Amino acid sequence: MNAVSRWGNSLALRVPKRIAEEAGLREGTQVDMRVSQGSIVVTPSRPKYRLDDLMAAYKPEHRHGEVDFGAPEGEEKW
Repeated sequence: MNAVSRWGNSLALRVPKRIAEEAGLREGTQVDMRVSQGSIVVTPSRPKYRLDDLMAAYKPEHRHGEVDFGAPEGEEKW
């Protein structure tokens, strides 16, 4: 059993190593918390990507030309 501790004006809960490893948590991991049916659910945050940020990392050498897959072989509509 774990105990809740005071941390400034908030409350803190220590996560046992085994549970942290199983959940993929380590120091510095960003998490989301919510309440579901009276239980606290903690999940690792998924990054939120913005198109502007992704395009800023885009490099011209990543650009590829068209790929020729050959002539249609069935009922494809090109």
